[in-house]
Amino acid sequence: MDTRPAADFHKAFIPNAINIGLKGDFAPWVGAMIVDTQQPILLVTEVGTEEEAITRLSRVGFDNVIGYLDGGFETWKNAGKEIDEIKRISPEEFAQQLIKTPKLLM
Repeated sequence: MDTRPAADFHKAFIPNAINIGLKGDFAPWVGAMIVDTQQPILLVTEVGTEEEAITRLSRVGFDNVIGYLDGGFETWKNAGKEIDEIKRISPEEFAQQLIKTPKLLM
C-alpha cells in the first residue's frame, strides 16, 4: 500500500501497489479497498510517516503490517527497480481522444 498523495503516486509507483493517501479519508478508503483485515500489508510512505500509517491502520483493525520500505519510494526508484505510472488527462483531452477512436462494431 502506497500512502503518498495521489499527485505523487500517479507519476511513479511500485507495480501492483494500491494508493490510499494518508491525508484525507484514509480509514474509510482502507476499509473499502482492502476487505480482509488479515491481509499482509507492506507500506510505501513518505519518509517520517511510517508510524502514523501503521497506527492509523491498526485503529481500523488492520494489524498485519509486515513492514515498510525504508526511505520510501525513492529507495525503490534509486535501486533501479521497475516502476509504473498513470497518465492523467483532463476531461477535455479524454473527449478528444474518444472522438478520434473508431467505434467498435458489436
